[in-house]
Amino acid sequence: MPMHALLPHACADQAVPVHSEGQSNADGQSPSARRPVVAIMIGEPEYKTRETLPRFAAKNLQQDYDVVFVLEDSENEGSFPEIDRIATADVLVISVRRKTLPKSQLDVVRRFVAEGGSVVGIRTANHAFCLRKGKSPPECDQWPQFDAEVFGGNYTGHYPNDQASTVCVAERSQDHRIVESMGVDCFEQIGSLYRTSPLADGAHVLLTGKLQSSDREPFAAEPVAWTYTRPDGGHSFYTSLGHPAEFEKPAFERLLRGAIDWIVEQ
Repeated sequence: MPMHALLPHACADQAVPVHSEGQSNADGQSPSARRPVVAIMIGEPEYKTRETLPRFAAKNLQQDYDVVFVLEDSENEGSFPEIDRIATADVLVISVRRKTLPKSQLDVVRRFVAEGGSVVGIRTANHAFCLRKGKSPPECDQWPQFDAEVFGGNYTGHYPNDQASTVCVAERSQDHRIVESMGVDCFEQIGSLYRTSPLADGAHVLLTGKLQSSDREPFAAEPVAWTYTRPDGGHSFYTSLGHPAEFEKPAFERLLRGAIDWIVEQ
């Protein structure tokens, strides 16, 4: 996938490089053999998910799913021109960080959620559609409650980057099919540990992360992956994992694939 220019524009905090959109096809299948559609929305540069998520999809999804990408416009930051692809998706995977979108575009995401659409979020998705400070430009919109409403989360920042943490399967979740697919009970987290607790009622914690040592906050622990049954009846999965090096871990790839498989069946 070719890399395009890096250009700063309104409606967001940062500019991002944009790959060309790609879409798998159904390999000539009839409509009756329609495969589930996974829409992957990407708008963040920090964790390089414009590189990691397409590779993940090619390796782990395209044999069973039709995958479409909804990418930020390289010439109009904060705009996702292919966002209508979300409307027909079975699952929406979000990797976006602190973007304000044109209201008409953010409304597409709002409608998908309101209609009970399944949502998977990784890493920065819990602060996808709001600025850290200040108001959005008049032509743009924010969704500061997105984390609480869609993931049942409570993101308030992260622990220091130099504080290592270990991620383990949560108690009473060992038999959940998402974590069963990982093949391991514990592994070291590469990115910083996010502050995500307390979670809302309806959340089921699958993985927890614990600081390995800290003088200031000894052995602090936080939810790292969970499912959430939303009040609208829809289902969500979120994980604060998603560092580029974590995509190189088979356990993380199996976790993300397992989450998508699970949520499609709900």
